[in-house]
Amino acid sequence: MGVHISDVRQVIHIGPPRTLEAYYQEIGRAGRDGEPARATLYYNGHDIASNKPGMTDEMRDFCHEETVCLRDIILKHLGSPMMTTFSCVEHCCCTNCSKKCQCTSCKSTQPKIAMQEQAVPQLEARKAQRQLSKGQRDTINLVMREYRMKLAQVGYCINGIDASTGVTLELIDAIVENCKFLTSSSDLFSSYEIWDIKHAEDLFAIIVNICGQ
Repeated sequence: MGVHISDVRQVIHIGPPRTLEAYYQEIGRAGRDGEPARATLYYNGHDIASNKPGMTDEMRDFCHEETVCLRDIILKHLGSPMMTTFSCVEHCCCTNCSKKCQCTSCKSTQPKIAMQEQAVPQLEARKAQRQLSKGQRDTINLVMREYRMKLAQVGYCINGIDASTGVTLELIDAIVENCKFLTSSSDLFSSYEIWDIKHAEDLFAIIVNICGQ
């Protein structure tokens, strides 16, 4: 409390505080001179585990959130009005808003998505190995996302799930879209940007278990 230093452009957390109130106070050290600043939070599954002493559900949910504006979550929790207008481009707001930013200078996720789509033409030229209903596709997607979250609890993923494992949500969506063409875990591993063959084996096992083939 009482610290007021100008020209602080970034606050980096290695592990989250226990509460959103503490996080808000700590990131508030940056940008006090009115200039833009960045808050970066690194965490792993151990940091936000359900048995972590003092870790609140609000802080844990904040770490898991991948769609809603993180700025609005904090403001709503503190009882402040959420921002209906924002004078800056979306990629300056938060990680989730940056995913939707369409400005020309934005470092978006589009190149990563395109990289996953490179495998699509080759796969679609094949004969389908299985037929899936929409319900089966939805179930595969859900189970793969649950598997992705479990990866964060194995060891320390200091840079986040995407950077530590390569199992991104875009990767999962691409696999589900074309899983009817995949013949084996090795096929899955060679068709997509999967870093660990064990992950390919686990993901393919999910397909087989749900489809029965």
